[in-house]
Amino acid sequence: SLTSLLLLFQESQAQSRSTAIKAVTIIEVTDGSLHPAQIVLIKENRIVSIGKAIEIPENSITIEAQGKYLIPGLWDMHSHAIHNSEVQQLYLANGVTGLREMGGNFRQANIIDSLSNANQPVTRFLIGHLVNGAEMASDAVAKTPTEARRIVDSLVENNASFVKPYSSLKPEVFFALMNRAKELGLPAAGHVPDLVHTLKAAELEMRSLEHSALILKDCTPLAGTLVKEYLKIMDMEDSLSQKAIVKLMDRELSSFDENICREIAKELSALGTAVTPTLITMYKHWYRPLVNFHNDPNLKYMPKYLHNYFDPDFAPYSEKEWKVGQDMHPINKKLVRILNEEGVMLLAGSDTGIAVPGFGLHEELMLLVEAGLTPLEALQTATLNPAIYLDRLGELGTVETDKLADLVLLNANPLEDISNTSDVHAVIMNGVYLNSDKLNMMLQEVATAYAEE
Repeated sequence: SLTSLLLLFQESQAQSRSTAIKAVTIIEVTDGSLHPAQIVLIKENRIVSIGKAIEIPENSITIEAQGKYLIPGLWDMHSHAIHNSEVQQLYLANGVTGLREMGGNFRQANIIDSLSNANQPVTRFLIGHLVNGAEMASDAVAKTPTEARRIVDSLVENNASFVKPYSSLKPEVFFALMNRAKELGLPAAGHVPDLVHTLKAAELEMRSLEHSALILKDCTPLAGTLVKEYLKIMDMEDSLSQKAIVKLMDRELSSFDENICREIAKELSALGTAVTPTLITMYKHWYRPLVNFHNDPNLKYMPKYLHNYFDPDFAPYSEKEWKVGQDMHPINKKLVRILNEEGVMLLAGSDTGIAVPGFGLHEELMLLVEAGLTPLEALQTATLNPAIYLDRLGELGTVETDKLADLVLLNANPLEDISNTSDVHAVIMNGVYLNSDKLNMMLQEVATAYAEE
């Protein structure tokens, strides 16, 4: 019919149509230089030209961006539940255009496929599969080396992006898993298992170590002797093991040795191992008795059932036990500073669940600056570093011609104050322009959906 032909014509027009961002200041994330008064021309989903005097094709969508700052789309390298459409909207509204799902399973991949067919752009994503040594929410449990190898084989058959080893894998099972993953070319990124030394995991080519706090167990002269304690904890029931872990943590923290820590950092740097600190997770977990997280205005963007997680009595710790966790936060920040000083690649991750999707990433960047990174270095953990880590610098990670148009337009300069990454004016996801009205509408939709639960 004529109507459908007309619609097709309009659609092809929209796709071949150019978008021009005018008079914008581009932030060069490799060195922090500013390039003011630029025109950025996007055609379909690529940046086709950048310059001060570019001819803008007729009928282009033009965006007046005087006083605005353009950065590459942000990546959250430790996220969860990315298959949920609400979560997708929260990430996009916060300028997050790429996600690494750290607790994935095969069902998720199919849900993401169905999301991609919706009328709204979807973030880029990688889905890793969690493999643990004990039963938990994960789909995959490996208690023997044979089981570990079999799981890796099935992950490769099912096109998993990577495998995520988890805390309670026994050493021989972890070694089998890592060696098989290497044989088949499947990257590994996850928790350093409790019974394995950080450097051993790095030597076995774990490409990124998740949660810097898990490295603290090796930043002490007691590292070898504490392994026996971890073994005992593994056989305890949950309620007892939680308390035993805090006791062990207390011993680790009180014997923390900055020099040992620095040696580990130098070695990680030499091996090219990345670390995703997720400072926000540990902070929000342990500071519940001191900070009323229920006052966070962004909680309206979280399902009601998750709000309980912010109550101090969610975890039955004694005052003394809470204090141990709180003492860990400044030491964890010190560790991050040392990793950064020794040239370890850091990746921004918010570990969604206790952090609000999208908003948590901005909080993580602020904590990284508190830990001693410059605003530029913090910005790199969510832009340049993920692109290098994922071997996609050819198309992502900086604002350059021929790259994919995943961009964020900010109202203020994040190099002056890193919290300005959260002052989002507009987002361009794979060439699709989402203005502030659209972003606000997305946030409103999520708040309404959760309010009605």
